[in-house]
Amino acid sequence: MAIDRDALIRVLKARLKGIDVSTKQKNGVSDRIPAAVLLIIHFTDGYAKILLCKRSERLKNHAGQISLPGGTFKPEDGSLLDTALRETREEIGIDLSKDSILGSLDEVSTLSSNFTIKPFIAVLDSIDSIKIDGSEVDYIIDVPLVELLSSMSMDEEHGYKEAYIFRYRGHVVWGATARILKQLKDILDALDLPN
Repeated sequence: MAIDRDALIRVLKARLKGIDVSTKQKNGVSDRIPAAVLLIIHFTDGYAKILLCKRSERLKNHAGQISLPGGTFKPEDGSLLDTALRETREEIGIDLSKDSILGSLDEVSTLSSNFTIKPFIAVLDSIDSIKIDGSEVDYIIDVPLVELLSSMSMDEEHGYKEAYIFRYRGHVVWGATARILKQLKDILDALDLPN
């Protein structure tokens, strides 16, 4: 099933949160490390796809996992949105402006580390080129959005309650990234995605 780009943008704009760029934790817990990711939906091949990163095995946190481009807030970023944009540029070479961000999803806390992640969303007509930083990302997985979201099931593999997994060609997306994708799936149910 194809997703109409304009309908997708309309639904996202109506349902996403504003771009609150504060680095303060919403739940009042201050010991968690603020981080941000960028969920990029693009129509380069004429249909909706999403970029996922296979994280390097050499990383300290979440090595080898499938993630969205992003990382830890640095004071010089100024905001979590700036963190998401900087990390996306560093990790996969895509340089976006703040104007390309439609909004954000609810923060997600990692369960196996100490991060609280703010997810931002951009919808692009196309992506011209990707330049991977091999120290952080092994490779990019360019996934058809409908196929990925339709693969959701309960995560019985990692021992967490109320957890989900998504699958694509042998890759398993779980943890915080899966909880971010579940939020996107809930929003896009208005577009009648197949189950």
